[in-house]
Amino acid sequence: MGQGKSKYDIAAAAQVSLAKAFAIQACEAAKKSGAPVVGLSGGVAVNAQIAKTIEDYVRDEGLMFVTNHKLPCGDGGVSFGQAVLTQRSLMHTKEKYV
Repeated sequence: MGQGKSKYDIAAAAQVSLAKAFAIQACEAAKKSGAPVVGLSGGVAVNAQIAKTIEDYVRDEGLMFVTNHKLPCGDGGVSFGQAVLTQRSLMHTKEKYV
């Protein structure tokens, strides 16, 4: 580990570096496709430092940043989405055969 640096400082620096790398790639992809928005979800979005670093970078690039607010970013949000799609599928199937 770095001399004079705590393991916490090193871990924080690693998180910021990873977040910036993800943000750069996302912004490049958004600009290339013409998308004005970059979204962040999934378990990594629960990490406040990573999410804030990505959000700041995206906004600095002139893009809109979106993330979950009403549903959890991780598995809870995925489960909710799966339940909604299952319900829609069942409703469609029921209408088809009734």
